[in-house]
Amino acid sequence: MAKTLKQLEGDPRVESVHTEHDGWGETEAEMRRKSYWVYLHSGYICHVMECGTIHEKTVKKCWERMRYVEPIGGGE
Repeated sequence: MAKTLKQLEGDPRVESVHTEHDGWGETEAEMRRKSYWVYLHSGYICHVMECGTIHEKTVKKCWERMRYVEPIGGGE
């Protein structure tokens, strides 16, 4: 089952989720769509993005990145 934006916003690792039209994307159609910015709570990092922020074009891709979110220091 696909996870929703509301579930993403409610994830305990997530501080906030914002959208903006930032002109970013791999295709012209993507560049016209809004992007999702997921800000993680202090103490968490997304190892794929190498920071505490996830930036993707779809909620599905944000959830894919959430698989790589861990406490900084590996849960110490």
